[in-house]
Amino acid sequence: MVSTGLHMTELTTKWKELHPEVDISVFTAENSRVNKKEPFKNFEIYEGVKINRVQNIGKHHGSIFNRILFSIGFILKSFVFLLVNRKKYDKLIITTNPPFLGILILILRFFVKIPYVVIAYDIYPQILDKMGVLSKSSFLYRFWKWLNIKVYNNASAIISIGTDMTDIIQKEMCVNDLSKIKLIYNWSDKKKVFPIEKTNNKFIIDNGFIDKKILLYSGTMGITHNIEDILNAANDLKDDRDILFLFIGSGAKTNLVKKYISDSRNSNVVLMPFQPIEIISQTLSSASLSFVCLDSVFTGLSVPSKSYGILAAKVPIIAIMDSNAEISRMIEKFECGIVWNKGSNDKLSSIILNLLSDDNKLSVMKENAYKAFINNFDIEISVEKYNNVLKSI
Repeated sequence: MVSTGLHMTELTTKWKELHPEVDISVFTAENSRVNKKEPFKNFEIYEGVKINRVQNIGKHHGSIFNRILFSIGFILKSFVFLLVNRKKYDKLIITTNPPFLGILILILRFFVKIPYVVIAYDIYPQILDKMGVLSKSSFLYRFWKWLNIKVYNNASAIISIGTDMTDIIQKEMCVNDLSKIKLIYNWSDKKKVFPIEKTNNKFIIDNGFIDKKILLYSGTMGITHNIEDILNAANDLKDDRDILFLFIGSGAKTNLVKKYISDSRNSNVVLMPFQPIEIISQTLSSASLSFVCLDSVFTGLSVPSKSYGILAAKVPIIAIMDSNAEISRMIEKFECGIVWNKGSNDKLSSIILNLLSDDNKLSVMKENAYKAFINNFDIEISVEKYNNVLKSI
């Protein structure tokens, strides 16, 4: 539905479509966001990709304890699966989600040495220090970092999803061979995410949003996402009834949105759960502007890849993050939105009003957004880069 699960689904199925000669198997946990009434499938072939699933211990989305329990349980099951099936695979790809997965590879190397590639979505344990969860001085932090340095340096290739992240990997993971680090951006799929005119947008019509200028935040509302700034802007603009702040998703900070709504008599904020992936073009295209958030302390440790879907829907981005962050650099380069942070001279609400009142500027940003996506961030571009990396190993 979101995040790593969605990216891996898109990557593997598009890879299989473009290169049917490649045999792809996936080992994963059950989907934590589907209707529990649906039958659990231990194995299925989805669009040519073989999927092996195991049921969860703990929860992928929840408290730190539940996440750790989930990670440990999944790693143990992954280890058994790989040990039993070690002769079937020529190469492995692992992600940094769950974050302990690299340790499995180090242990597995005592039994069989299969070349592997690391896709760095988040840099651990550094991101936990910035969250205030794990101190740099703790034994666990230092031991975990030491293990991850081993994981990165023993990899045949390291996929970085941003230039700012590449800098962090070089510095924090002490990579000896810098040629191993390959910059491959995340993506959206032009066949699945595309612009839809407001008058033809069923999502807008069905929800009675046809007369609203929608400012959208869609995705996980996690600890790394500074959505408080969006709510402050909503409060400044609460008397402008033409503007609607729409939040779609859930996460650790969802309660902040719920509290804002409950405390406001005439709320200009609407909260909706994750919508079906089949209508993602409708939900993303509903926006006049879309927010992408990343607290400045997490710059380089994570890249909000929802940005590429927003570009595919032909919507300008308001990036609430450090000006050196990957998405900020992208916006400045392609002139497809604006970057705002607490150090900006103007209030976020003022910038929003100025943008919404300038139809010509918005129109140019929309065209720039779509052009940037088509030329740089469509999934087929990224898949070919992945395929070349794996072929070179």
